[in-house]
Amino acid sequence: MQNGLSKMLKSAKKASKICFGGLPLVKNSERLHILITGTTGTGKTNMLNELLPQIRLHKDRAIIV
Repeated sequence: MQNGLSKMLKSAKKASKICFGGLPLVKNSERLHILITGTTGTGKTNMLNELLPQIRLHKDRAIIV
């Protein structure tokens, strides 16, 4: 599923440069609000640790609360 969705977005030129867990976001959706929620130990901090270097790499800005 993960690989198929990624290929589908890329072939339709709708894949963002920003990925979560190897899956690209839909192009231009990265500028919308994203809510990451979960109980203790579900990987919220790991998700942010994956996201922040990508934001820096593309010289984008983010507000994280």
